[in-house]
Amino acid sequence: MAPYARPKFVLFGASMTEYSFCHGGWGAALANLYCRKADIVLRGYRGWNTRRALEVLDNFFPKDAENQPELVVVFFGANDGAFPMPSGRGQHVPLPEFEDNLCRISAHLQGLSDKTRVILTTAPPIYEPARLEAGPNMERREQSIWTAQMSVHVSTLQHAGVQLTEWERELSTSGLQFNDSQTGRRPASRMGCTLVLKGAG
Repeated sequence: MAPYARPKFVLFGASMTEYSFCHGGWGAALANLYCRKADIVLRGYRGWNTRRALEVLDNFFPKDAENQPELVVVFFGANDGAFPMPSGRGQHVPLPEFEDNLCRISAHLQGLSDKTRVILTTAPPIYEPARLEAGPNMERREQSIWTAQMSVHVSTLQHAGVQLTEWERELSTSGLQFNDSQTGRRPASRMGCTLVLKGAG
């Protein structure tokens, strides 16, 4: 008889996923909420984009694993949407590649098992005034790139049939101030947990 394995939820993303297990973070909140019910597995890495995620997809989510996740939250986009550098280096991923990467990631995860659900989470909107006030060392981000990424997420949803959770929609209905989402602290953390719960509902 195979040993009992609790349901597994995997959080797969960049820094907003990595830091979600800090005190008050949305990943920590999920782990507390599903205590004794499911294992919350962290696969978040600061600075990563969808290109890097594809490179490790087979290692992180092997199709022959005995215990496949019941839920995978995919939270990429903030680094992909970084302003492109003249050298071609950096975190930026062009929109056509970003869309293809999301589709390939979604298809791989959906193919893990019949029970695996996938939630694509959009990056939070960009509050440009706050980033400008932070000084020249703050990596450049633009709301226009984020808006284009939103269209890509919606397109991926339509083609892959995955669940999509949107920060912008939650901001408009929660009463949370727009610039608060850039702090990375508790208001945004609570919202991250709410978004996942809505998608998993």
